[in-house]
Amino acid sequence: MVVLALRASLFFSQCADSFSDCKSTGSCSSVSQCGDLKICTYAESSHVPILQDIFPSTNIVPITIIENQDEFTQSFVDGNCNVLAGEALSISEAAARAAGYNGDYAYSKSILSKEPLAMVTRKNDQLGHAANLVLRSLIHAEVANITQANPDELNIGDTSGLDLISAIRAVGNYGEIYARNMEAYVPRQDINLLYSANVNNESGLHYSHPTGDIKYFSHEFAADSTIHQILEREFLICGVIGDAKQSIETDYCRALSASLFSGDPNLVDIVKLSPEEDDLITKLDSGEVDVIAGASVLYSSRTDPEDLNVTALRLSPGLAFTQPYYFDGSSPPRAMATSENDSDWSAFVYWVSASLVKAEEEGITSTNFGGKIPDIGLFGPKFEWMFRGPIAAVGNYGEIYERNKATLSPRANQNLLNNGGPLLTDKL
Repeated sequence: MVVLALRASLFFSQCADSFSDCKSTGSCSSVSQCGDLKICTYAESSHVPILQDIFPSTNIVPITIIENQDEFTQSFVDGNCNVLAGEALSISEAAARAAGYNGDYAYSKSILSKEPLAMVTRKNDQLGHAANLVLRSLIHAEVANITQANPDELNIGDTSGLDLISAIRAVGNYGEIYARNMEAYVPRQDINLLYSANVNNESGLHYSHPTGDIKYFSHEFAADSTIHQILEREFLICGVIGDAKQSIETDYCRALSASLFSGDPNLVDIVKLSPEEDDLITKLDSGEVDVIAGASVLYSSRTDPEDLNVTALRLSPGLAFTQPYYFDGSSPPRAMATSENDSDWSAFVYWVSASLVKAEEEGITSTNFGGKIPDIGLFGPKFEWMFRGPIAAVGNYGEIYERNKATLSPRANQNLLNNGGPLLTDKL
């Protein structure tokens, strides 16, 4: 996430927050006195357009890094700017002190963006699946109180050939890794904490990730891709586990249809599936269905929920999942699933699903979406309504939940939007 760190002057703090308030509320009367505000940020980074959307360009000082990050912090120390904007780690007080800054230091109340850090691999590479399993095992180990000192207590089940116990033996669980590398710079809090439905009952696990620059064309789907097969067929085939007539699953199918066919939610053939009777991976890889709604996500299970020493991490190799759209304490989280053999299609489905949560976060509904959701230029003119179509057709996540509430538990805990509270869980 992009945050602001500043010389601890009431003037600079008020100016930084005034511009943010101007952007969010339209109250801009106080920004005229802030001409001396100078914000250093990394040149040619995603931070620059975020800042330009809030602050005048004359207040922004892009810093080009030639050798190392010290040059960025040094610009602040040398007085070229009075505010730093960047990731919390890069603008931490510890980093500024290490660079020789001895003055007062404070953080603005404003968080300007959310840009979570992750591992990245090549498309259609099994290494991506492996990286995800390793990450989940580190989080799962912390949930289960398994540390670098007792890794053999981790009962992980099928690991697709990965030695996840050795991973924990080498570096510890997620909490141990954070404490060793981050705690001194960015104390662990908020979304970097483990989620507990018993404790965090006012903040949920629904959290949309930033999309980056999606205005301009930059990617062509392969001629033999699932997306082109759907377009040539002129309808989507959506497998549903559960109620195939009207449910949260069928609404997600219709949302995907609307994203593919310029807002039309009805160009979809819904096929009822059973995980006990149908081989879901074969259904996807054979083209019998394009996507499955209601699939059980990679998750942890315990024979005794109160006994953290009896653990097993259930894996679903061969499938790529969206973020879960429904959490039920008595069963695994549910999500959309695609074959991991077509990463473009998996990514497309992932982001359509995420757009429903993002719309609710931003107060965008099926009745007010006009002008609030940008056209998507990333994949060419056929997909301009990739995000707008689903909202127009079925509404945001909250509207979908409300429409199907008779078949869902009352909306609470994990099924709420995340409001800045803990977000780490082994159930994603």
